[in-house]
Amino acid sequence: MKTATLMMIILTSMTLMAAGNSTVENALPNLERALNSDNHGVVESAIFMSAKLKLFYPQQNTESLEKLLDNLTDTGETETIRYKAYLAFQFMTNATSLANIEKEDYKASDQFFRLLADEKENRLLAQQ
Repeated sequence: MKTATLMMIILTSMTLMAAGNSTVENALPNLERALNSDNHGVVESAIFMSAKLKLFYPQQNTESLEKLLDNLTDTGETETIRYKAYLAFQFMTNATSLANIEKEDYKASDQFFRLLADEKENRLLAQQ
């Protein structure tokens, strides 16, 4: 089951970049299921893909994903899941963050989350 869920995430991620709106809308339920997975790797991948979906399709309604991410910031099983969910949630719900992150083909989630963390830190420091 874990392998099937992981394969679902991989297939979803491969199609997102070349997808039309209907395919993107079909990806939402898959990402929602993955965010609720018991497999930590699947959850982390789904967090990354949720943020990436919002980056490339900012007009897409991702409210359901945002609610799940917000919930994961408190209830995620690992510190890494909670932190990545926090960064992704902040990114997805803040238009300034969306505008400041360049649309690149991020292959490494760690690089992407590092950029999100740096962006968040820079905004906090600028407010002081």
